[in-house]
Amino acid sequence: MPSITEIKRIRSLSYKKYRQLERRFIIEGHRLVASALESGFNLEKIYFDHDFHDLPANRTVVNQIKKQPLEWELVDRRPMEKMAATKSPSGILAVAELPSMELARDDILPEGNWLYLDRLSDPGNLGTLIRTAAWFDIRNIGLSPGCADPWNPKVVRSGMGGHFAVNIFELELSRLKTAGLKLVGAHMSGQSVNENWDTPDRWALILGSEAHGLSSATRSLLDLNVAIPRLGSGESLNVAAAGAILLNRLTAG
Repeated sequence: MPSITEIKRIRSLSYKKYRQLERRFIIEGHRLVASALESGFNLEKIYFDHDFHDLPANRTVVNQIKKQPLEWELVDRRPMEKMAATKSPSGILAVAELPSMELARDDILPEGNWLYLDRLSDPGNLGTLIRTAAWFDIRNIGLSPGCADPWNPKVVRSGMGGHFAVNIFELELSRLKTAGLKLVGAHMSGQSVNENWDTPDRWALILGSEAHGLSSATRSLLDLNVAIPRLGSGESLNVAAAGAILLNRLTAG
């Protein structure tokens, strides 16, 4: 059974300060833990309670965990509730190593196209966009200063396993510009996504904050502005929904 100190340590990982201090974060839920295992993500330890362990529907993932060369522990329901970030935990929780969000070298970027988020503050939208990027095989996500923490438990849950398929970096947009990527920004005054325009060979899709859109500094770096035409009513389109539409357009060529 985990000690009081261990329970408090894991519970503290719900807060950014302690995630950064410990270089760890928490993963909750059957699907997310299974996705982390399948991707080979670096897990420190897995906890599951007796109800989760004994449920026949969970037998596959439990057996998979027990075969792995990693530490696991069966706990009572009360300690699980104290460790979890959710009010009604599903019964399984993993502590994972926090990946670095710094690029190793200033002059080299990972290969592939990018999704770049400018001051995106809503955890649900950030998690959904990480999930969407993974769906469209966009492996690199850049975050500007002022974005929500991608390892926040709410973001991880919204990401539905997308975190384990992408690289997430904190960097200035100018880094992508200098590396030669064509910067495609979503802005209501831009060219219609339905018009014919050539998709650049190497590109980054830039999405702005929910409240303020793209900053003026960001817009000054763009090579192309695109917009999704409004056919009905509404002030604006949710940024996660817009991102899915634009990533579909860009990846379709």
